[in-house]
Amino acid sequence: ILDTHDNIIVTNINDEILSQYKSKKQVYINTKNLLNNYIDKKSSTKDNHNIDILSNISSIDDAQKAKKLNSDGIGLFRTEYLYIGQKEAPSLDKQIDTYKKILKIMNGKKVVIRTFDFGSDKDVSFLDKKDEQNPNLGMRGIRLGLVEKELLKTQLKALLSVQEEGILYIMIPLISHLSEILDVKELLNTIELELNITKQYKFGIMIETPSSALNASLLATHVDFFSICTNDLYQYTYAIDRLNEALESYYQPLDPTFLHLIKQIITAADAAGIEVSMCGELAGDLTAAPILYGLGLKSFSMSNASILQIKELFSNLSHESMVELSNRCLALDNEKDVIKEVHKTV
Repeated sequence: ILDTHDNIIVTNINDEILSQYKSKKQVYINTKNLLNNYIDKKSSTKDNHNIDILSNISSIDDAQKAKKLNSDGIGLFRTEYLYIGQKEAPSLDKQIDTYKKILKIMNGKKVVIRTFDFGSDKDVSFLDKKDEQNPNLGMRGIRLGLVEKELLKTQLKALLSVQEEGILYIMIPLISHLSEILDVKELLNTIELELNITKQYKFGIMIETPSSALNASLLATHVDFFSICTNDLYQYTYAIDRLNEALESYYQPLDPTFLHLIKQIITAADAAGIEVSMCGELAGDLTAAPILYGLGLKSFSMSNASILQIKELFSNLSHESMVELSNRCLALDNEKDVIKEVHKTV
């Protein structure tokens, strides 16, 4: 028996074990059927405060699944998967075709497309890239894009070419300095002149470095939206390689210090009047989501597998209860106490 809930394979099965797993299977089916009732329901709290629940995707197939789940849009399309495993970069026409299809699938819903984010755990063979001692802190994200400028320009040109096909958001990864934002905006302005178009898309950045989080108030005046990537933001803030299994016990994203940092980013975005979402793994976490909402987050992007569970969770919680919960959690000392506090409320 393959048990993907507890991540085990059960062998030496007797009648009693088989009966237990048949019961587990039926519970799973019943739960799934109940969750399917949320497909056609608007994402909202128990007291009718609306929330956007969006999808993180890597392909056209993922977009089709997001549509079937009635996701509120695409909060992150990881475009590097168009490049990985290829002998050469995808052509302008190939990219235009892909982006156009995803915008059409979502049929007027928000689609956030991130420019390529090579490096660290994602790399491509066609770039002559030097080996680095610490690739997480090296030539990756927009740093690489501004070096491989023609590669970035082709992608931005493809994106601007499809802006009229839907509601397009262009997102830049791994911003650590304002100068990087200004450099990309200059490149976008050049492409707009080449294509003879007027900006209709929204331009934003991922907040995933401590410098961008600490400088959020300034950066917010230069962009249309933020998306908080908790995966890398936690990694860089706490100096913990999230891919290193030996450090797994150090990964504590509900630590109150980290929650304060997230609140600071949300507050900066709100003060500047720009949109703020979260596309890191924390957005789809059932324990984290009520706290994040209480911190002021109203837009969550996650894997398709988490969408219905999160919608159900929010439908059973009130706005006020989650705000009070987050305030209590911010006053605590460690992640263990935060998790206990959530379990008292949820």
